[in-house]
Amino acid sequence: MRGSHILVERNKDYWEQGLPYLDAVNFQDTSASIVGLQRLATGELDYVGQLSPNDIRPIENNTDIKLYRATVGRWYSLQWHVYEAPFDNVNLRRAIAHAIDRKRIVEITMAGKAEIANGPTPPGLWWYDETIKSYSYDVGKAKEYLVKAGYQPGTELVLYSSTASIYQQISQLVQEQLAAAGMTVTIKPVARKEWYGRVVKRLVNFTPTRWTQRPDPDGLLYILFHSKGFANSTGYNNPKMDALLDEARGTDDLAVRKPLYSEVQKILIEDIPNVPLFFAVEYGATGKNVHGFEWIADQIPRFRELWKDK
Repeated sequence: MRGSHILVERNKDYWEQGLPYLDAVNFQDTSASIVGLQRLATGELDYVGQLSPNDIRPIENNTDIKLYRATVGRWYSLQWHVYEAPFDNVNLRRAIAHAIDRKRIVEITMAGKAEIANGPTPPGLWWYDETIKSYSYDVGKAKEYLVKAGYQPGTELVLYSSTASIYQQISQLVQEQLAAAGMTVTIKPVARKEWYGRVVKRLVNFTPTRWTQRPDPDGLLYILFHSKGFANSTGYNNPKMDALLDEARGTDDLAVRKPLYSEVQKILIEDIPNVPLFFAVEYGATGKNVHGFEWIADQIPRFRELWKDK
């Protein structure tokens, strides 16, 4: 069916001799992870990605399927337009941050296995700073900041959510948790195929989102938080942040760069263009006759070294 798949064929003039191994790869969109796994189990598909700990429960003991856990999880957060009402009010942003029970979100969406995020950088990367802590779950503080923000009870906050199941789960939990702190949240679903384009074009304001890590911090922190970053979908603009990011990308000395990126992440906690949620636990799954799959940091599957038994 037209529009249901993308077929890419082997490039016989590929620069690396002998690769790729496969003659073609047929990318297909599935309506849900469970559908993809059912088709994988029957041999109709060879690979299914972006699987959560909850998704893989039915197949964990299936010897016909191989599971690959991603080494560095995607960073999930809540974001908003910091230049646009009502989220241009930093006290409202802090109220929301304190109202979020990230541990509960991890328990529901990731079976309790994900790492709670204090910023965009997970433990284990050289630019991680263990001294940086995000906002604690504290409904009392959330209510105090609501008073400072001048929030009027009943004022509607619109939360846009992709129809992908993980975003729907997060949005429903956020709606519930903000209600407990006295905030009214209405969820507006956005079709999964349209959601990302609308986010980067700044057509949706308050929304959960996710990003993968890059081999170097400049690859993510610059594009998201520099005022000229092409993926800066929050409209965040802080000259001090720009200066730090510019300085950090101007040297390869890690001893110089690390404190610069620490300062970057401290400012993000103060200015709060995003509420850090967690670093996901994710899996890719293949049939047992598929070989050569490996994860890399950006979690975009590469298939050039993948091969199948005949």
